[in-house]
Amino acid sequence: MHKLSEEVLANEWCARKVEILISLFTAKHNLALSLSDDLLDFIKRLDINEKIQDKITCGTTKCTAIICNITGKFGSNNLVSILQKQQFSLLIDESTDIATCKNSALVARYQKKDYTIRDQFFALIEVNYSFTI
Repeated sequence: MHKLSEEVLANEWCARKVEILISLFTAKHNLALSLSDDLLDFIKRLDINEKIQDKITCGTTKCTAIICNITGKFGSNNLVSILQKQQFSLLIDESTDIATCKNSALVARYQKKDYTIRDQFFALIEVNYSFTI
């Protein structure tokens, strides 16, 4: 492989890494996704290699896609592999949002290797049909 193409690939990888980190930061701190555009502008003002800077694009749409399709799936798959190996409890809570859509949140509770109890978000499921008894 040519040295130039290796450099291009390395820059491309660095740009993807920054985009994932922006998305993780946004999700971890429960920030509005619209802030990702401003966060990207801020990061581009930092002293980062211009070739990498030009490749970083992480606006609202891309940030949402990374959170849902990459980090979310990784976290979900990781939790499933943990739960397949041990006993756990499933906590379910139903809520109705402002648009009157009903959703059920599923939280898994399990014991970690250091004997601490961990609650971890598992899924949010839209409820299409419900009734009371």
